[in-house]
Amino acid sequence: MESQLSTITYLKGLEMHYKVVESFTSIQGEGIHMGRPATFIRLFGCNLKCPFCDEPKHTQLNLVKNLTAEAIAELVETKLVVITGGEPSINDINPLIWFLQDEGYEVQVETNGFSFLNVEDADTVTLSPKKYAPRPKGFWTEVKLLVSAIDYDRVETEIEYWKGQGVTVSLQPINGLNTINPESMRVAMRLATKHDVRLSPQLHKLIGVE
Repeated sequence: MESQLSTITYLKGLEMHYKVVESFTSIQGEGIHMGRPATFIRLFGCNLKCPFCDEPKHTQLNLVKNLTAEAIAELVETKLVVITGGEPSINDINPLIWFLQDEGYEVQVETNGFSFLNVEDADTVTLSPKKYAPRPKGFWTEVKLLVSAIDYDRVETEIEYWKGQGVTVSLQPINGLNTINPESMRVAMRLATKHDVRLSPQLHKLIGVE
């Protein structure tokens, strides 16, 4: 830490508890780290209620375990740690990120952009903006755009905007909880080909792992 204040903040962070509803090790099936082994830490809560959300566990209070950063680190089995939700940035999780980085881990946060400042110190900050919310402000590593069969024009506009910002763009079809939507996949592939951006097909669902 560069200052006494930062040291105090860091030490206080070690005492904080984070609402974890799930942890598991698999592969990252989305975005720029697709295919890498990763340990996923799913946090409780979200500021949105998206009708297409395929991660229902973040709403279940009965699953919550209040864990310290040290306890969370003990769950990690891979170099890459993905903090997801729900929405991780509804709380300041930078102290958790710092601790994991100090332990030698690489941290990716997946966020809808609620608060960039609450996750800004992650090695990778993956923004997945929602179509009914304003474009979030922040220095995103990548933007993951969700694609459905009826979203062609809207997503095309978003691709052009984010590429203009110099951000890596990934297109992710809106799929079911454990299933692939062929129509969404076809639209995403068409847009990815036209605009020379990444396709993020949720590889874990394609190969049948969590």
